Formats: sequence, structure tokens, C-alpha cells
Amino acid sequence: MRISVTGIVDEEFPGWIEFHIDEASGRRHRGIEKMPVVGYADQALPCDGWIACNVLGHVDRDGRRCLEVDTSPWHVETDEGVYRFVVDASDVDEAQS
Repeated sequence: MRISVTGIVDEEFPGWIEFHIDEASGRRHRGIEKMPVVGYADQALPCDGWIACNVLGHVDRDGRRCLEVDTSPWHVETDEGVYRFVVDASDVDEAQS
């Protein structure tokens, strides 16, 4: 699933970044994760990153194709402990999920 990498929290190995996930509803979530988990490597910020997820199902939102996804198997969650999201289908590479 595509995320937005918005900042570096700690550069010491393994490095930690701040990220955001935008749900199809418009709600934005914030989290902190290790750089290798999102594939970040000294890019200009903000930039896209990717996290693994399981696709739980397809959802239609106002005529848009969306997916419900779960990041808990990889222990990736937001600051609020959220690990299930409904995101635009274009933000998920289903071949890789």
C-alpha cells in the first residue's frame, strides 16, 4: 500500500520515518516506522513509500473502487493503533499484496 513519507524521526540505524496514510474517506492517519519497512532511502521529502498489507475485500465508495486492507501481520500501525484502512484501489498493488 502506498504511503506518504513526510519526515525523518531518527537517522540512527535502522532509521525511523514519519508516514501518513490517506483513507478513501479523506481521513489522514500518522505513524512512525523503520526506514527499511517502507523502502525509504535518502529521497527528497515528502515522497511515496510502500508498506505490506493484506487485502481483506473490495468496497465501493461513491462510485470509486476501494480496498479494505490490514497491515497488522507486519506490525505496522498508526499512532492511534489503527491497522485496518479503506483506501483507493490505486494506492494498492494487488499483485504484490
